[in-house]
Amino acid sequence: MSANSTVTSMLLISPHGRLLVDTSDSVAVNGSTHADPAAAERIARSFSKDWITGVLHVSTVELRTWLAPDLAYLREFGCLYLTRLCHTPGVGQGLESAVQIPEIPVPSQSELEAMALRAPPMKGVEYLNPDVLSTWWHELDVAVRGVANRHPGGAAAYLRETSPMWRTVGRVTFHLAENKRDEDYPFAFMATYVSGLTPQGTPRHLPLSHALQEYAGAKNKQALLSLLTPIQHASEKSSLTRELVESGAVYQASAWTPKQAY
Repeated sequence: MSANSTVTSMLLISPHGRLLVDTSDSVAVNGSTHADPAAAERIARSFSKDWITGVLHVSTVELRTWLAPDLAYLREFGCLYLTRLCHTPGVGQGLESAVQIPEIPVPSQSELEAMALRAPPMKGVEYLNPDVLSTWWHELDVAVRGVANRHPGGAAAYLRETSPMWRTVGRVTFHLAENKRDEDYPFAFMATYVSGLTPQGTPRHLPLSHALQEYAGAKNKQALLSLLTPIQHASEKSSLTRELVESGAVYQASAWTPKQAY
């Protein structure tokens, strides 16, 4: 599908907070409209099963599809859930064993209120509130954890099959880059983590130090533990990693000599 394609749809929220979706067969491209059976059929097929299948579809397969505001809002909700899932200890660390995923906490009341206020125009939007969003979250969490916990390869294998890009979220990466402008220190080292995916569906790398500030400030011990556990495991097997951790160098960008890089 073209990166400039927008699938149009209509979300409907019942007075009881139930989410219904009526997907059209048209796609708007650069302001014009024409039939796009492939994209419309994919989305319609996913939502015809249930809304959870639909939200997971637009949050994985259709990550790079330009959606109408209402479906894009639902995708944002799904992406937030998958991001929290990937930051859960044992899930985003590439573990292939069957990891039983604990309940993913519902976003804070202030987050839910902000999400409700950001909702675009749609039928029944007056029924959308933090309690409804919390219910959606619980239903999505129960369904996803149920499938992932039953997967023979564990949570990481489930994420890999669902969307390879989501499996990178929560990962820590060590980077060694060349800097030819500095003759004495021609290499640069930096550790980053993938905090989530960009709107284009690509990994968003941030310095590891940013995670300490973000998670410590938000008192999100679960996410911080998930991030630091693989580094601790690496320290037990790699003297270099242990030295970087003990010196604190792993949390900041460093200029290295050729000897250090070697």
